[in-house]
Amino acid sequence: ELKTTLGIIKGYVSSALGTVQGGISEKQQEFLGMVINRSARLEKFINDLLDIYQVEIESEDVKREEVNLGSEIEGLAFNFQAQAEVKTIKLRVESAPNLPKVPIIRRRFNQLWNILYLQIIKDAPRGSTIPITVEAVGENVKVTVEDPGLVVKPENLPQLYDEFYDPKHTASPQLAGTGLKFALVKTILAGHGGGAVAEKSEPGTRLILTF
Repeated sequence: ELKTTLGIIKGYVSSALGTVQGGISEKQQEFLGMVINRSARLEKFINDLLDIYQVEIESEDVKREEVNLGSEIEGLAFNFQAQAEVKTIKLRVESAPNLPKVPIIRRRFNQLWNILYLQIIKDAPRGSTIPITVEAVGENVKVTVEDPGLVVKPENLPQLYDEFYDPKHTASPQLAGTGLKFALVKTILAGHGGGAVAEKSEPGTRLILTF
């Protein structure tokens, strides 16, 4: 319902912006452009919220495949190599030998790493090397990601994976994200029987993911 209503609003505003010859003034165009931009952000918010809900209700019998996490994470990093090279960022995946295989939901696992790699590349300083280590801890596999561009106050680290929390623009709502990306990461991990915590690192933040 929200997406349908939003689509109608965007359609009418786009139509008004396309009006020529005696239509709307330059100032009105500016205002309508702001409506389009805010509508796009709202649409993104709705999609993220729906994603979290869909992950939570996915059936237990959804198809899973057993994989070596180190190989999978390194393979997915390759997909973002071109974007990383623009900022001379290096994604370095270091995997311990003889890792136990982990059952994953392919679509959700890829979605999780798409979120993380895009986040890292967007915020990391130029020339950064991003170490990602994969190791066995008992029956679990732990993945540690050092994100130098994600700056979170130590007292706010427990909130990082909360829904609607955005660490970057707390004082500027107009610049804030949806605050749902890291919540989605945590929800996907929970669907894999794991979890996520965050620790202070220098620079940035250390993300610890458990599968």
